[in-house]
Amino acid sequence: MWKEGFARFVENCIREKYQLSKNTYGSQLPYNRISLYYLGDLLISHLNKRSKRVVEDIEELYKVLYDCYFGEGG
Repeated sequence: MWKEGFARFVENCIREKYQLSKNTYGSQLPYNRISLYYLGDLLISHLNKRSKRVVEDIEELYKVLYDCYFGEGG
């Protein structure tokens, strides 16, 4: 989910820059695997609001997401 979510996040940042509507495909029923892209984008957008540093460093982003799922230290 995080890789696709990050790709969607980047896509939506580019869309915002060029004043295009956000890609929210996957946010409506019926839910499918594309919904995970939407959820990943929401999660990464939330992290970006809390700390841009985390999202700007993909290795740090991975560590934060890993800790969210498995707890700190694995």
